[in-house]
Amino acid sequence: MLQATRLTQPELRILYDVYGNLAPKERTLDWLSGYRGSRPVRVGNGARNQVQLDVYGEVIDAATQYAFHRHHLDREMQKVLIGFGNYVVDHWSLPDEGIWEPRSGRRHHTHSRLLCWVALDRLISLYRQGFLKGAPVESYASTRDLVQREIQERGWNPQLQSYVSVLDGNELDSSLLLLSWYGFEKADSPRMRSTYRAILEHLGTTNGLLYRYRSDPPEGTFAICSFWEAEYLALGGGSLARAHALFRRWMACRNDLGCHAE
Repeated sequence: MLQATRLTQPELRILYDVYGNLAPKERTLDWLSGYRGSRPVRVGNGARNQVQLDVYGEVIDAATQYAFHRHHLDREMQKVLIGFGNYVVDHWSLPDEGIWEPRSGRRHHTHSRLLCWVALDRLISLYRQGFLKGAPVESYASTRDLVQREIQERGWNPQLQSYVSVLDGNELDSSLLLLSWYGFEKADSPRMRSTYRAILEHLGTTNGLLYRYRSDPPEGTFAICSFWEAEYLALGGGSLARAHALFRRWMACRNDLGCHAE
């Protein structure tokens, strides 16, 4: 990871090629159709120029798991992680395209704010447990608290009784289940239980799968969202038996290669 991102650190792009350069430009192959005639077929990826602030939390959380499993963070790794943390402190309040990579412009996504909170929270944990030296933890802690308050105040919709996908909005998406996965909100809290009910009502399907969000025209469900649901239940949002049942059911939906769509 450090090698791939060396040309842009402390900024993290969402896509790199194998040499650490910008991913290829996107183009459409009009003469080709995809699975069951689906279009468009594209080469490259238009998300290469997008801002997705959640990636900082994902990378730092991965480094934290690496360290907590008794691996050493060398001096260079520590320096890069601190650079990522400083970048989050300076940029966490900006709008971005977010986890789902829409092409409709940048917004203030709750999930992106959550992962900025994760980035700073994990860096503080690394520092306190002796894995990270020289980090400005006071700055990280004060910024983390600012992010937390913003999510709690602007990411919560009292009319819907649910967290929402965009600050001050009224839309839902399944990534809100990750508020518990990352430790921001306990799975059995009143807010998370209410959010879970809202997600089932607005994003659930008759066969039990979840949409990532509602779109027009409608798209297919995303397998990862249903696994997030199983994780949420296992963390205390429901019974462990229900979590096991869901997990086994979605594992049975694999194709002949053992893969799930998306």
